Amino acid sequence: MKELSKEDIQEKTEDLEEARELIEKAVYKIKNVVRGTSEEDRARAYIIPTLEMCCYKKTDWLGSQPSNIEELIEVLQKGDADE
Repeated sequence: MKELSKEDIQEKTEDLEEARELIEKAVYKIKNVVRGTSEEDRARAYIIPTLEMCCYKKTDWLGSQPSNIEELIEVLQKGDADE
């Protein structure tokens, strides 16, 4: 991968942070939609934790996702995206 300029890194970081915000909004909406329905337990067991694990290294859920938005941002900012 070619070396990225500071401006490219900043733009990509902002795009990833925006993506994370959209996922957070989706989680909020899903929680509201399923609240009090027969699908609430399923959403809280599968959909919501999966989306949350995509955003952050540390979640309240068991297990971990080896690649998530938080880690992508860290790699971009360190400049070692090839590793």
